Amino acid sequence: MHRRLGVGILPKVTWHADWRSHTGQDITLPCKYDRKYYGALSVCWQRGEIPTRGCSNQLISTDGLRVETRASSRYQLLGQLEDGDVSLTIKSLTERDAGRYGCRVEIPGWFNDDKHHIDVCVVTGEDPVRFLEQNALKLFNLKNGCCASERNKQRAPPPHRTAHMEKIYINLIKFVSVLCETCMKSI
Repeated sequence: MHRRLGVGILPKVTWHADWRSHTGQDITLPCKYDRKYYGALSVCWQRGEIPTRGCSNQLISTDGLRVETRASSRYQLLGQLEDGDVSLTIKSLTERDAGRYGCRVEIPGWFNDDKHHIDVCVVTGEDPVRFLEQNALKLFNLKNGCCASERNKQRAPPPHRTAHMEKIYINLIKFVSVLCETCMKSI
């Protein structure tokens, strides 16, 4: 047997998510509202738990039209404010950026504010995907006999090896991609 509750007595729902990224990378924490329905709303991002009113430990705020305050240039709202996208981008993550973040969308009326909590985990060390992106061509060139010191000579690998080495390169990318997915699941 199911009971139906009147919408008027349900509490405003907050949501929580976990995000992971590596040091040095940018991360975007999502937060959106229905701009067509509500119009421009004030929004603030902060570190830690969102209090009953306003934002404490505020990082950035907007009136729904433009950014009003910002604690650092590392904190940016790069989404389309006119569409209600108030997602926070943190530039060049450091270990100190790990922790809880909160987005408060101030909806008119009592206890109507949307609150979104996101816990950020910052992984230190080399990002395996970024490492492969930056070094795969070097590995391919080394395997082809075209080492870094000879790069300026524009020496091409022997034509009979090119197709074979390309297959190795593609398989290497597939292997590392699967390896990265497995590693990220275990973190």
